[in-house]
Amino acid sequence: MKSHSRVAFIALMSFLLLALIPAGPARAQTAEPAPVPSAPEGPDRSGFTLLLTMGVGFQKMDSHLDWKTGLGGLNLGIGGFVSPKVAVMFRFSGTNVRYGSNDNFYREGDVVSGVFGPAVQYWASDSFNFEGGLGAGAISFEHGGSSRAVGAILAAGWSFYHKKKSSLQLGVEYSYVGSSGGAQNFIIAFGWQLL
Repeated sequence: MKSHSRVAFIALMSFLLLALIPAGPARAQTAEPAPVPSAPEGPDRSGFTLLLTMGVGFQKMDSHLDWKTGLGGLNLGIGGFVSPKVAVMFRFSGTNVRYGSNDNFYREGDVVSGVFGPAVQYWASDSFNFEGGLGAGAISFEHGGSSRAVGAILAAGWSFYHKKKSSLQLGVEYSYVGSSGGAQNFIIAFGWQLL
């Protein structure tokens, strides 16, 4: 009996020893590599871009003391990205405000004021952009008459939601029509931009 116990003990120890020895190349099993975490994808700002904004507009005619509230937009930007941070666009930004008989304004009716021309949009981060441009400014009165002069556009936007090629933004836009009797436009806007 002692020899059977001894043989069983040696067999058990041999089995355990073989099980604990690392597997050689012939017995190696290939393990799946651990997935590498990818960096979160940011917006893809390249190629064609389209910007649409609309909001509450405030207009102040140089010949009038008070700011009037009206419609800000529908404002437009169309162009392209020249780098992931810079877009060049043809831009329109303006307001439409109604002046009444009690406004001490020389004319009653709607006044549309805005600037259109080239602008540059700079993305300081994935969420914030700034914009500036010069162009043709125009003021148009409902009952006839208009004024044209050089104008300027300044804007800033916060992208609160974006997918790869699309962005929803809240922002502010300021435009100035620099004629005698010119106009200032300030807009608090909601916008969408195709990136």
